[in-house]
Order: sequence, then C-alpha cells, then structure tokens
Amino acid sequence: KTPQALAALNHLCSGGGRFSVLVVCPSSVVLNWVKEASTWADNMDAIAVLKSKDLKDLPDLKKGRRILVVSWGMIFRIRAQLLALDFDAVVADEAHYAKSPDALRTMAFTEVAHKAQIRWLLTGTPMRNRPKEIWSLLHILDPYAFPSFIPFGERYCGARWQRIRRGR
Repeated sequence: KTPQALAALNHLCSGGGRFSVLVVCPSSVVLNWVKEASTWADNMDAIAVLKSKDLKDLPDLKKGRRILVVSWGMIFRIRAQLLALDFDAVVADEAHYAKSPDALRTMAFTEVAHKAQIRWLLTGTPMRNRPKEIWSLLHILDPYAFPSFIPFGERYCGARWQRIRRGR
C-alpha cells in the first residue's frame, strides 16, 4: 500500500508547483513512510513528526512539495496545528483506526481530512460488518454524500423496517 500511494502522490505533484500531503499512520511505520518516500516519491520531501514540538521546526509547507507523516496517536493532540496547515491531500494508512465516529482521533482526522481536496483511506484489515463503522469511513471520504448516520442506515441497512440503535 505504501509504495502504491507514494507513487500515485508523486504522479499527482509532478506537474510542478506546491503540493502538500498529510499521512496519518500507526507510529510503528512513521519512519518507514519517510524512508519509502525517498524511493517512490522522489519529487517530494517527507518529514516525520514524532512529537508535537517537531511541528515548530517544520519548513514552510506552502512552498515546495512535502509529505508530513504523523501517527494516529498524535492526531488529536496536534489537531489545531494541522488545521492551520493547508494540505492538498490526506492519506490514512490503516484507515480502520478511524472506524469509530465517536473516537477523538476519528473526529480530529475527519476535521483535518475534510479540508483537503484529495482523501485516501488505505487498509489491509477487514472491517467488521457494522454499518456505523463503514459510515464513518465513507463520511471521511465524502461528507456531502454521507452527512449523518441515520439516512445512511435507512438507505443501505434497511433501517426503515427496524429500529436503529445509536451504537450500530
């Protein structure tokens, strides 16, 4: 998934000009994303944010082509700083981390992702068959088509004919 996503991002920014990307991934692979970027996205500079103070030393993301890589564990703590940056694309590696719409990390990621024009969700982990978890990911991708869970449940889950419980 990582090389394919990076190669596609590299292609998107090959036209020149500024292009900034936020990658949110498990902390165990943050440095791997940076390493792989040197191979698969050689048009871009990848920067790992391992602690919140690393955000203070960032180069200007409004210039050049940059990939900012942060962990799922940090996303809520640095939400305000990320919202202040303008990302052209947001990539969620192991996107199933955002399956619970009430989790703080999901809410923070969703808010940041909705500011970007390009949103990619990557995962190799099968999802449980819970409509609310699937809706959460669809809402991240397209908040206009999937604005809230109730209409989604009614349309895709047969909820008109059965009672919807909030937790499902």
